[in-house]
Amino acid sequence: KDSGIKSLQDVKGKKVAFVDPSSSSGYIYPGAMLVEAGLNLDKDISYQFSGGHDKSLQLLLNKDVDVIATFDGVEDRYAKDFPQAKTDIQKLATSDMIPGIMVTTSSKMDKELQDKLEKALRDIEKDPKMKELFTKMFSITGFSDVDQDAYKKVEATAKVMNVDLDKVK
Repeated sequence: KDSGIKSLQDVKGKKVAFVDPSSSSGYIYPGAMLVEAGLNLDKDISYQFSGGHDKSLQLLLNKDVDVIATFDGVEDRYAKDFPQAKTDIQKLATSDMIPGIMVTTSSKMDKELQDKLEKALRDIEKDPKMKELFTKMFSITGFSDVDQDAYKKVEATAKVMNVDLDKVK
């Protein structure tokens, strides 16, 4: 909060911690936001990859970096380890929604087995104990059909960052 950084343009000349080159919330989306704000990541900022959202948060709290790229709610997720995060940091910007966990099957998988898997996953939502377990363990609150349009934004964002999605593992 005491950095004086109020906009994405204010990040120019600052130290930034990204999580990993393949992280959507820890690099690709926030990096694209900086690029779209007119910054050249290689010339206008100095950055490093921390290896984890918790590690980025620690770097920020230790004032080793000025800005981090992470997911919304990082201060709540790591409140036990970094209680000062709730009072010492502030959100600078929020990206578009990033599509979350996806369950896919091979087109070679038997259709009957695909249907059974889908039914089993959808039944989790109907069982309050299982739904609570999935929410606690994976932050999954339910399942829905894939909206192919949601991935157009992912493709456009990856393009801004020169990320070849066919090579991301």
